Amino acid sequence: MMKLNPDCIRDLLLYYESITNGQRFVRFDTDVLLKDKNLSKYTADELYYHFRQCEYSGMFINVNHYMSGNATLLDISPQAHEFINNIRTDGVWEKVKEKATKIGSFSIDALSKIAVSVISALITAQFKQ
Repeated sequence: MMKLNPDCIRDLLLYYESITNGQRFVRFDTDVLLKDKNLSKYTADELYYHFRQCEYSGMFINVNHYMSGNATLLDISPQAHEFINNIRTDGVWEKVKEKATKIGSFSIDALSKIAVSVISALITAQFKQ
């Protein structure tokens, strides 16, 4: 059984954000993904597993799977855009992972909620200055 790797989830979402536009389907193809500088550190099995977890969590829109093991998707969801925007910077992402470790949960839902909390705290801190 594979465990969720939050860094793999983040890297996949950032990758698909950079190539989707909601007007044409893009491929999930491990041969292509493994050539990407941010995704090459994962195995093909890890990428597929985390792609499916993102799909199951509503992060991708209109996913089609093929017998070859490849897939296509039309876009990332508004939920994925919100999550990505909350964790885009490395500093925020490190805080999210730190809090997730303390809490003991790395589910996509927990990471999303922690990210909102971290961003809310940063916003509040800005208004106190």
